[in-house]
Amino acid sequence: MKQLIDKYKAVVNSVFELVEQTWMMYEEDIYFAGLLYSNCEKYRYGGGFVGVCGDRLFGVVNISYRKERRDYPLHNALVNNYYSKLPAISYAEMSLLERGKTMIGIKTFYPQKGGENVYVVTPRESLNDIARKFHIPSPGLRINLESMYVDIELSINKHRFAIIHNGYKAYLEGKYPQGFENSPAACAITDAVVRITTDAINLYEDIVNRGIKFVSIYLLY
Repeated sequence: MKQLIDKYKAVVNSVFELVEQTWMMYEEDIYFAGLLYSNCEKYRYGGGFVGVCGDRLFGVVNISYRKERRDYPLHNALVNNYYSKLPAISYAEMSLLERGKTMIGIKTFYPQKGGENVYVVTPRESLNDIARKFHIPSPGLRINLESMYVDIELSINKHRFAIIHNGYKAYLEGKYPQGFENSPAACAITDAVVRITTDAINLYEDIVNRGIKFVSIYLLY
């Protein structure tokens, strides 16, 4: 998991550094440009935008992306030429697309608005399959990469506990069955969560790389 966190940090830093070097755009603009030049379906949503990328979602929400900004020409060009022409998607439609999946927090621009501004939603079938294999309820799962926090909530027999990863190490919290920490179930569940997290980071990285490429071309002209 630490390798995934390091990869995530490198991608986040690449966005921040480009914004700091140019002063022509916001971080959101790199995400929007990347989504724009991806194969995802694109929609206006939650004051920002969302991409439906097969069975995954990439969202940047709880912002005011439509607003034009003085001295930010790239942002204004993206808003006027592309964002304003996107169709909107409703909250109900998004709820259906997110149902049964895991939301992974990526980045927060405006903490005062509550929740993450950038997130990825990925399928969790692999985790559900593991639960069925070991005849246990499907675990709850909360992941926030910015906080370097993973919480896998489990209920086995009368035991309620969690596998926590804080970005540096994993540990068990609560009353867990004896021997669980080295059990095949614990290993399988952890591996499934790593795959889910990897899937989310790969989508995030792809969007960012496409956005950086777009911005680099824009700067040349």
